[in-house]
Amino acid sequence: MRGKYDESIEVVKNYYASLSGYKDELLWAALWVYKATDNEEYMRYTIDNALSFGGIGWSISEFSWDVKFAGVQILASQVSFEGFGGDQVDYNPLFATNLRFSTRGEGYDWAKKIASENGFALVIANSGRKNRSQPELFSSYFRCSRYGSSKIVYDPDKPKRKSKTMKCRCLFRIRAVENYHVQDNKRLVLWSIITADGFGCHNHQPTKYKDGHRHYTGLNEEEKAYVRQQYRAAVFPGDIKSGLHQKTPDKPQPSSSQIYSETSKIQKEMRRERNTAQQMLSLAVEANYVHWHETNPDTHELTHVFMSHSEAVKLFWAYPHVVLIDSMYKTNTYNMALVEVVGVTPVGSSFLIACALIPYESEEGYTWLLRKMMDLLECTGAAPSCFVTDRELGLVRTLRILFPETPHLLCRWHVNRVIESRALKIHKTVFYKDHVLRNPESG
Repeated sequence: MRGKYDESIEVVKNYYASLSGYKDELLWAALWVYKATDNEEYMRYTIDNALSFGGIGWSISEFSWDVKFAGVQILASQVSFEGFGGDQVDYNPLFATNLRFSTRGEGYDWAKKIASENGFALVIANSGRKNRSQPELFSSYFRCSRYGSSKIVYDPDKPKRKSKTMKCRCLFRIRAVENYHVQDNKRLVLWSIITADGFGCHNHQPTKYKDGHRHYTGLNEEEKAYVRQQYRAAVFPGDIKSGLHQKTPDKPQPSSSQIYSETSKIQKEMRRERNTAQQMLSLAVEANYVHWHETNPDTHELTHVFMSHSEAVKLFWAYPHVVLIDSMYKTNTYNMALVEVVGVTPVGSSFLIACALIPYESEEGYTWLLRKMMDLLECTGAAPSCFVTDRELGLVRTLRILFPETPHLLCRWHVNRVIESRALKIHKTVFYKDHVLRNPESG
């Protein structure tokens, strides 16, 4: 039950009477939570209730344990209300539709076109599960491109930077949701657009001139040519974005998605209808890599890949004595184990002998890998004098079978990592108290 505390504890009325009630505390708390979390629900709560709760439209000269309206006014003035209210138009009816879309992209293109016709731009903000009862279905929010706020953190000891951000915490959003639909006795998964009451208005005016808005125009031909030139020169996308902004300072900075979209098109052109695995093998051939690969005879899927650069092979011929083998399991698109084979020179420098993809960390996969490695040494007649690995049991068993006389050492770095993790689990509390608390600088 809501009410003033002095109504339930009447004895305090003579000492600490509540004059303003509790609604100023609700606004005060909502604004603080909004500033801390950027959760738009708290901003909407403040906007919807500020006038009815009172203390907003007139001067307040007191801030105390009881009256928080002065603090609410100051806090509200620090929050960006640029163009608050916008054109006061509810755009939800424009997006109310019975259309169903086969993909989220189709729904986004449809909504983006309507937004563009009305002077606004939409972006895909976030995605997630629809609900716990249907975890296989997804939903996404399409938000105004000006939602959120600047991420620049100002240093009080330095001059304030002008971020030129377009973000003004616009709350407009619609939702795209996956649902099951029955059509021609078939169960289909289609996307639908849902509007939300209270989120149909923009807090800024529509864009009058779309030529300078990246979300409308994208990259022009000259900018695309610059991206292509930089990408072929092996420049990172982030550096391409910065360079393009410096090249065209009078235009808004391009988004990362626009740069990645253009580089993706370049990759597809370079592949020439080849998939990623075929492109990788094609580049290996062009770069004079020694390579072997195997495919599944039934599905024609790539199952094994072994690649070694011609210069690496020459180094391996000269220094075959110490071989280090390590793998990263299921950290790539193909859900396969990526194995690196590294050699060591007499002066302690390491070099990459080869890298390989095998279906899983097993004796069969490692057997294939080690046999291909020995094929590299076949013309020299040499053999490794020592193997260094982690405690991967499939690899350990394979080395015992193929190289029973060759010494096998465990990597000290991996051993120390295992000891550290297990020791912390057993003695976590003791270690924290004795080592961290007493010697904070050592942590």
